[in-house]
Amino acid sequence: MDFIFGISQKLETLDEYIKLFNAQNPQHKTDMFKDKFAILVSKATAYNAATATLGGYIPA
Repeated sequence: MDFIFGISQKLETLDEYIKLFNAQNPQHKTDMFKDKFAILVSKATAYNAATATLGGYIPA
């Protein structure tokens, strides 16, 4: 449960940062969709296939 709470806090912090960024840089506005996609890409690049499992099966 702490994991979900931690993600929620991070997204709230990210949202506040985006609002501040957009207020200070109106010519370079961004949104949560772009940032969530960036987070997804970051996690995907950090993905370690050696520790991945498929339905509990660990590929050899």
